[in-house]
Amino acid sequence: MNFISGIGRVFGLSAAASSVARSRPTPSLSDLPDEIAEQVMDHLETCSRQSLGTSNRALSDILRQRTRVLCVRADDLGFVLDRIESRFPSVDSLKVTGVLRRPLRMDDACGVAQIRVLDLSRCVIDDASLLRLAERVPKITDLNLRYSCNLTDALVIKLADTCANLVSLDLSGCTRLTEASITHLAKTCTRLGQLDLGDCRDLRDSGILPLAQHCHELTSLALRWCWQLTDLAVAGLAHACAKLESLDLCGCNEITDDAIVSLAQGCSRLTKLDLSYCWSLGDTAATALANHCPNVQALNLCNWLRLTDAGLIAIAEKCSRLTSIDLSDCALLSDRSLIALAQHCQGLESLNLSGCENLTDSSIQALSRHCPQLKFLDLTGCHRISNLGVAGILMRRPAMEITGHAAATGAFDEWDHHCTIS
Repeated sequence: MNFISGIGRVFGLSAAASSVARSRPTPSLSDLPDEIAEQVMDHLETCSRQSLGTSNRALSDILRQRTRVLCVRADDLGFVLDRIESRFPSVDSLKVTGVLRRPLRMDDACGVAQIRVLDLSRCVIDDASLLRLAERVPKITDLNLRYSCNLTDALVIKLADTCANLVSLDLSGCTRLTEASITHLAKTCTRLGQLDLGDCRDLRDSGILPLAQHCHELTSLALRWCWQLTDLAVAGLAHACAKLESLDLCGCNEITDDAIVSLAQGCSRLTKLDLSYCWSLGDTAATALANHCPNVQALNLCNWLRLTDAGLIAIAEKCSRLTSIDLSDCALLSDRSLIALAQHCQGLESLNLSGCENLTDSSIQALSRHCPQLKFLDLTGCHRISNLGVAGILMRRPAMEITGHAAATGAFDEWDHHCTIS
């Protein structure tokens, strides 16, 4: 007796009815109306969509119609460009990977007027081909050239002239750039809202001041490891870029407390601020941030060697919306400021305390008691925090990830032993 017949008998079906059920074709997604099939596809993982698309022509058509992001190898770029509009009408984002070995011809880049986002990060492409491609994407607003190590000032100047409507630009890791190209970029692409110049280590104040003068729409700016920048550049940004919400000055160790006081006063909308490895900063800068930037949510003060309890307590009391703070190697901090942080910033989710050697179990107990959302805690080098203290917070927050402390793995064993002998 086969399965269909067995099911028929269980439910009282006749042999004829069972035969009909057995002969009925198995329904498939392609039998559904397009709008229903599209809803089904929306709920599938990417790998499942690709698998279905290759095995079913109707679903393949739906996938092509709905694809928004297209990833192509640089070697295939010329072949793909003139087919995007007809085969992928909804694509507005193009990511190119690898090395372009054959320069683009003038007719290779037709049919890409729909592209708004172009990602060429770490892609090796010759200057002429890059310019041809840029000329064929007149509506581009987002351009990613991250770690295009051969990018020169001359090419960036030409790109700025071609892509004057850019809103987002990533030039991080383009180490050959100087103030010449950034100055021209600032004067030409005045609509920029997000700009990443991280690791452009030849930049000086004279390259950043034009951004302050011309790019008043900036909401996100990354200048990490632009170590030649001084207070002058930061003061310029503070004066003219009031819309800034995210600023990365990691490694800009020439800036002083005075620059951060100006920044806090001029950019009170900041929600994300990275000042790690700015060794000269201390309590004056911290107090200014506390008084003028109450909406900050992510704050990185790693390696603030002059930060004391007074500065951190000011931040804790005024910046209660903090969800992430990095205090690694702030060696002057004690339990007093960490207890204040726990009491006032109860929405904390991530906290790095590595290298804070003065902290004890009192800090851990306060975090356990007041910070129910805490998911990540780094205790590397916190030698005065005991195994028992770590065990206690893990008992309250078993899903928390604690790194850098020997007790994080065997804490429960010691906790059980303590409970037994007491």
